Amino acid sequence: MAWRRVVNGLATPLATLAAIQQSYTVLLEPAHVKVKEPFTGVEFDRRRDILQPEAKGDYHLLATAVRCMLGQCKFAKARAYAIGLYATDVDEGLWKADEDARYQALLSMHSSRNLILVVDQDVGGHHIAKGFDRSLLPRIRKAQGGKAGPGKDALREFTRCFSKERKLHKGTEIFLVWRPDDTLVVMIDSRICGEIQSSILCQALFDMYLGPDSIFKKYRNMSFTFHKP
Repeated sequence: MAWRRVVNGLATPLATLAAIQQSYTVLLEPAHVKVKEPFTGVEFDRRRDILQPEAKGDYHLLATAVRCMLGQCKFAKARAYAIGLYATDVDEGLWKADEDARYQALLSMHSSRNLILVVDQDVGGHHIAKGFDRSLLPRIRKAQGGKAGPGKDALREFTRCFSKERKLHKGTEIFLVWRPDDTLVVMIDSRICGEIQSSILCQALFDMYLGPDSIFKKYRNMSFTFHKP
């Protein structure tokens, strides 16, 4: 016999009641609740308020992911960093869109977007700089139509933000804020490391993580999980 409980005068199976309570938890969770990235255990705030004037805004979490070497996320040593994707203003249509439409919506937003990378193990700054250069350079060359150009100059300035850091320790937060004026603001923890005005760099960076040929595409266990508020 299934156990039942009387709720508002009605006999309700306990399993149903548990499901109802769980749905309420999701619907009524407070804005400050965190979302855990499962491989690293890194917890991202649903909202992040950035006070620095260069990137000021109230950012809302859209999605999380993890970057692993060769997609080997089950090995701790292979996990480079967890990623939280944020924006200051989100259209409800984003949650109904398919993958391609969602990507285009993120590229064409008129609000600030923010990628927060949380380092999962101690790493040299030059190693991160080299990884970004390797992944972004082909995209930038394609966008500017050749090897030399303003996109390449912007990339050099971007990677310099990391190459001058001797070491980034586990738990360090890297903020990559794409402002509506196509300026990329780079922050390490709370310190501003660069402001780079380049639409080519901004689009290449987000294409690297979210585009049709993103760094996640070849590995089934690496992709963004979107979290509707």
